[in-house]
Amino acid sequence: MSLRPTVIAQNAADLGAQEAGKLIDAEHFVRWQEVRLRPQAILVAQQIADEMTGGAFRVDAVYVEGNVVHVEGRLAIRTPFLNTFLGIAQVVRPVSGTAEAAHGAERGGE
Repeated sequence: MSLRPTVIAQNAADLGAQEAGKLIDAEHFVRWQEVRLRPQAILVAQQIADEMTGGAFRVDAVYVEGNVVHVEGRLAIRTPFLNTFLGIAQVVRPVSGTAEAAHGAERGGE
């Protein structure tokens, strides 16, 4: 039994957020006590999405709110049946994933 493309894309978004959450700008955190991602975070999230979905999931944004990392993007699902009869080659669905940043959460009480 194979997983549905939406389930795979959701897993990719969640894993992308988890891995991006490891790319915290440590200098910024130490100075401002604010979690900020390094620029490579979006590249890591897209690489994971590509590996898991064969390029069907496009990452549009990776950002932090508080201590939570968000990955947002779009999944393009091919629709051979709809293409044959209605000329609709694909449908696009939004996908988002979240994870806690890997650095900084334990320092909240200091």
